[in-house]
Amino acid sequence: MAVFETVGDLGIKFGKDAFMKHLEPLFCSYQTNTAASVREMGIHKAEFLAKAFGSSWLAESFVPKIIKVFEEDQMGYNFRMTSIKSLSVVIKYMSKDDVNSMVVPIFAKACGDRVPNV
Repeated sequence: MAVFETVGDLGIKFGKDAFMKHLEPLFCSYQTNTAASVREMGIHKAEFLAKAFGSSWLAESFVPKIIKVFEEDQMGYNFRMTSIKSLSVVIKYMSKDDVNSMVVPIFAKACGDRVPNV
């Protein structure tokens, strides 16, 4: 958990370009971590990164990674829940057009998930 928290903090400290080049793949792996506390902390850090890096980073890099995890067939419901929660905290930093084209379809798909909790 400390690694993921530190990676998020370093990303903000070193900036978007360094984060994307060196740290983003490691950070985004919070989505599929088996520990629920790590996933929750990742969701929390994602909001700070969204605020720091802005809508272009979200639309071009982060949100597509979130959507990819959500749409993988073999992912458990807990990982799909993490994807939905991650999207819900970053949408306020996205443009309306990006929310409509990227996030709304995922939320609509989640409404029909085979697991009622999703």
